[in-house]
Amino acid sequence: MTADEAELHTKMSRTPSAFEIAQYQQAFDTYKASLSLYVQLTVALVAANATLLVYAVRSEIAGVLLIGPVFPAVIGYMYGKFRRLALPALYTAIHIEHRADPVGSDWLASTLVSQQMSSDYVQELRDIAALDDPAERMARLKRVPPPILAPGEELGQVVLVGLALVQVLLAVVLSRLFSWRFL
Repeated sequence: MTADEAELHTKMSRTPSAFEIAQYQQAFDTYKASLSLYVQLTVALVAANATLLVYAVRSEIAGVLLIGPVFPAVIGYMYGKFRRLALPALYTAIHIEHRADPVGSDWLASTLVSQQMSSDYVQELRDIAALDDPAERMARLKRVPPPILAPGEELGQVVLVGLALVQVLLAVVLSRLFSWRFL
């Protein structure tokens, strides 16, 4: 950063108010609590699916495996919901960062979203935050795609669909080839 850029940065930056600091903290607390809940529910659903598989194998009832695809479907649904719910928390944090530092230094939310999505995604959220009209900000925010929360997320979705299909195929194969009861 040149001396002129540093001087401009100092002039444009301001100290966030106590309310903004509280909102910034709340945005991260909301994001963290939502992510934690998603992880806990995913672990519970994976454990339930494993329990169902063990029950099906021990009882040799192939039809029980047809319940299994519900678990990956619920995990996928929850992930989509979590992504939609994460956007307001991340946007709020980036909006507060933008108000405190319009030049765009490396702040926590901007860095997090840049790593998970891209710096273009952060810039899109900063552009929305810069709008004067709150109704226009919310309308544009509704059109923003939800953030990608983990690298390789598409692979995770393919794995969930694959698990669901494998369980259905396994039920058919075990009932036909190994004469397991279907129900």
